[in-house]
Amino acid sequence: MSALSDIQPDDRVLFIDIPTEGLLREVAALLPRGFIVAIAAGEAVRKARGTFAGLENVMFHATSPAEIPWQNGFFSLIVDLRDGWEDAAGESREMARVLGPDGRLWTKRDVAPLAALGLAVAESVENFQVLRGQ
Repeated sequence: MSALSDIQPDDRVLFIDIPTEGLLREVAALLPRGFIVAIAAGEAVRKARGTFAGLENVMFHATSPAEIPWQNGFFSLIVDLRDGWEDAAGESREMARVLGPDGRLWTKRDVAPLAALGLAVAESVENFQVLRGQ
């Protein structure tokens, strides 16, 4: 995934859904001063916690992307692995809220709900649209 070239050593990364084992391990290794939070449904989170117990800079949280329990502007990079919206208004609002002012959001979903909240499409990479925070 080309998002790897965009990662800074101190990024605070949010994955919307659980990434593949290879991707998660690769991103974790690129963050000597940063960390990863991956959110998903409860069963997926329980399984991931067991699989990735040795990764010290990764945490998993069972929640919906429409209810991200972090402060405003906390994440510098969001990688949205989902293909479609379940709750476009709620999920896009939460992603825009927790994305830092100069943050990047990689998504495969329709970007219209995110653009309506002021995020700007910066580029297309592979099958992702990359949006920037303001």
